[in-house]
Amino acid sequence: MADPSKKNFISNTCVEVTQLGIGTGPMGNLLSKVKDEDCYSVLNEAILQGINYFDTAPFYGLGLAEKRLGKFFEDNMLNDIIISTKVGRLIRHGERSGTELYDNKKPFFLANEDMTAKFDFSYDGIMKSHEESLNRLNLDYVDKLHIHDPYMHFDEATTTAYNALNKLKKSGQIKAISVGMSDHHMLTRFMDHCEFDCFLFAGNYTLLSHDSILNFMPKCIKAKISIIVGGVYGGGVIADQKNSPTYNYIKATMNILGLLAYNLLHLLRKLYIRGEGVRRSVEWLIRRLIKVGAKFSYHARRWQVQVSSAFPLRHHYLAVIDSG
Repeated sequence: MADPSKKNFISNTCVEVTQLGIGTGPMGNLLSKVKDEDCYSVLNEAILQGINYFDTAPFYGLGLAEKRLGKFFEDNMLNDIIISTKVGRLIRHGERSGTELYDNKKPFFLANEDMTAKFDFSYDGIMKSHEESLNRLNLDYVDKLHIHDPYMHFDEATTTAYNALNKLKKSGQIKAISVGMSDHHMLTRFMDHCEFDCFLFAGNYTLLSHDSILNFMPKCIKAKISIIVGGVYGGGVIADQKNSPTYNYIKATMNILGLLAYNLLHLLRKLYIRGEGVRRSVEWLIRRLIKVGAKFSYHARRWQVQVSSAFPLRHHYLAVIDSG
């Protein structure tokens, strides 16, 4: 992809972020357990590569990802580091249910097993979520707050939750207000009700799904709202290195693998690849993808990751690719 350390401003703010950011979902033990030292190694390498934007959430590991990020930045905080987290869930003792589980009640996050995430988009709930995140992060402030996954809570999100964030911004406690979710139709509705600085658009501007470019993104341009794209690897399938790739974090079907193959071939031919030798190599990669699913060589995976990261940056109003 282009220079990951190149910086873009979040619209209407002084927040300047590198066009590659680090998402911390996996650092919350998403689907598999990750060691502390492996998380810190990734974060350290990101700093060395000039990346300054790190996104987290209370939901990620039911507090674990925020704590790990906070622990790392105890000794590695730099002046230009930008951190965002999310509001709308409070981490409490209890049994998990609903969107916390998949495939016959398996937890997405393999951490803090006695904790659950309770939706709360009330004014006090948002303020409490912000306060608790700062405690877990061991920070005095975060730069941005995303209203997280308000699919069934649109009215609260545009009233009590937004009012809380607007107060935090006006008082200087945050610099940017956002919504983070995967439904671009709902994000379009949010634009009609409140003034946002950016959106975290997760999982649906990828090589597999990009119909948002027709209406949602032009409206963001008109409204001067920056877009942070998350989940550019389709929840695993586009960058998978194992024999059982995931799509949106559950096992991918052969239909998904076939769609990925078709889109990769189309885009690589027309947008990124120059030279017959490289083109033939990529066509071999796609044929192999169709034939054997996700059993790639190292070079095949590298091509997938590079193109998947570059694809969203075709849209000039995208501020960040959130790799987590």
